[in-house]
Amino acid sequence: MYTGKLRDWLSSLSPWERAALVIWGAVLLAVCVRAFIAPQTRTVYPIYRASADLWWAGGELYEPARPAWAADGYRYSPTSAILFSPFALCSDALGGVLWRLFNVLCFAIGVEWSARSALPMPLSGGQRGLLWLLMLPMTLQSVGNGQVNLLVAGAMLGAVAAVKEERWILASSLLSIAIVFKLYPLALAMVLIVLYRRALAWRLVVALAMAFGLPFVCQAPSYAVDQYVKWITALAAEDRSAITLDHMYRDVWLLIHLYDVPISRPVYGAMCVAGGGVVAWLCWRGQRDGWPTGKLLTHALALSTTWMMLFGPATESSSFALFAPSFAWSMLEAAASTERSARHGLLWSSAAIFFVAVVIGGVVPSWRLHSAGVHVWASLCYCAYLMAESWRSDAVRHAATQNAAA
Repeated sequence: MYTGKLRDWLSSLSPWERAALVIWGAVLLAVCVRAFIAPQTRTVYPIYRASADLWWAGGELYEPARPAWAADGYRYSPTSAILFSPFALCSDALGGVLWRLFNVLCFAIGVEWSARSALPMPLSGGQRGLLWLLMLPMTLQSVGNGQVNLLVAGAMLGAVAAVKEERWILASSLLSIAIVFKLYPLALAMVLIVLYRRALAWRLVVALAMAFGLPFVCQAPSYAVDQYVKWITALAAEDRSAITLDHMYRDVWLLIHLYDVPISRPVYGAMCVAGGGVVAWLCWRGQRDGWPTGKLLTHALALSTTWMMLFGPATESSSFALFAPSFAWSMLEAAASTERSARHGLLWSSAAIFFVAVVIGGVVPSWRLHSAGVHVWASLCYCAYLMAESWRSDAVRHAATQNAAA
């Protein structure tokens, strides 16, 4: 019976959906086999597992006091160490496999839920398959190395879908999960608060208080306080602003450093804050101008994740998994449109540059494309496309108003 239902379901899929299912399945299988056979190779999972063990043993999570036996590089909150605990109960081999499957599951739920609920137009089966294929290049590194980005992206997508459905407690909970793992999803939360202040603000404050308060329930309060202080100290001490180009973050500061632009770090910090303000203002203006809720929310997510890539505190190659769903949706939307303009040229230019950065750069690492800032240029092109979309909507609305008056 179940075999027949599975056959019927597979036959109902479009060719693009079947292609996406096969390719993603093959990638997951290969990654899981490698993670099981070589659990310490090209992975960050041992960092997470060791941190969970250290938490329950009352050990030091953060450098420089972190024990030598524990894989270093842990930069997440104490709450994150608690949330990694179920996987730490397994061996590294099994835990690494389960962790990757859990990450992809969270991402898939977020993508499918937001596609069904939040996108401005329903997707056909072919478009849904293309969406998954277009997301793969930017998410592949996080799938392979076990980075938490897919879980965070799924939580942000789910939060946007929950806001669309006016499920405010669920939206706040999902946003708090994303923020607990990586602080910069706070950018999306702040934009959503600007748009839905009364419904979301106090609920998010409560959710964050509960999330960041969890360590005080699970360990001695003095130990929890000590680890929070050391976490904040570790974050404040980390600085990649003057290291070699190969290891510098893929944000706007890379271009400033690369082209020797006379901008200091304090001025750059002000630019980051100003950029976040522009994102919030553009979204607020779209709401004021009566944008449909789906369009407003997908635009807010796209602008927020683009800000995270351009001005976020830690933009690495794997970070672009956070950005992948919005970028894939923009390409689908542009391909379905009959309009052809310079605005779309920005999007396709971004796609071409990302292809060079992600695909060619991954195949031919000796080209050292990161040193040329290709990821940043691609993000800037996409940012310009999104901003042009905001202005285009204003022009369309103004023209409609004039036609109605005439």
